[in-house]
Amino acid sequence: MDQLKEIKLDGENRFFDAQKTFGAIAEELKNVIAPKRVITEIFLDGQAVGLIEEEDLNKMKISELGEVELKTRNVSELFRESLKLAPQVCQAMRMDVEDIEGLFSEGQLQVAQERVGELTSLLEWLLQLVSGLQTLGVTKLEDMQFSKGPVMNVVTGMQEILVQMHEDLAAQRWEKFRTQLSGGFTTEIEVWETMFNDVSVSWVPQSNISDQA
Repeated sequence: MDQLKEIKLDGENRFFDAQKTFGAIAEELKNVIAPKRVITEIFLDGQAVGLIEEEDLNKMKISELGEVELKTRNVSELFRESLKLAPQVCQAMRMDVEDIEGLFSEGQLQVAQERVGELTSLLEWLLQLVSGLQTLGVTKLEDMQFSKGPVMNVVTGMQEILVQMHEDLAAQRWEKFRTQLSGGFTTEIEVWETMFNDVSVSWVPQSNISDQA
């Protein structure tokens, strides 16, 4: 008889082939709990596992591990929390723009470009949220409205600005880039802040990801 290993999922005991890797088991469980829930926390012998540690953990057989516990959360609940966090991210990005402008003024081009990279990462996160509005919600993106108009107009406007900023940055047209960064980009981020404030309240999840379905 194959040896089995116990893993707790939200307090419920489940048993798996002890010779399988943790990564393989985690994938199995993701399929079991999808699409309503996702694994958000991993504990090994009562200690939380970080992302770097998780990479090593995925390669290990579960027979080699101690007590393993996984916790999950509802997808729509997590997404709504992210929507509520987004306006604060927009505010932080406006402050970042001021810092970057100061670095350019001081001639610290390398540091300024590094800060632009950090700003880009935050913006990519916001764009993923915009994508999630449609993939996880009941309303198509082109049909969504907020207090300042269609959401799609805001997305298109930002995309146009980003294309120009990328071209200016790649060509080292610093003055044009700075003008766009502190002008059109900052204005659009203010609009995005309003948009996320509005949609965090109005967004409705699809029934297949809602525990209330």
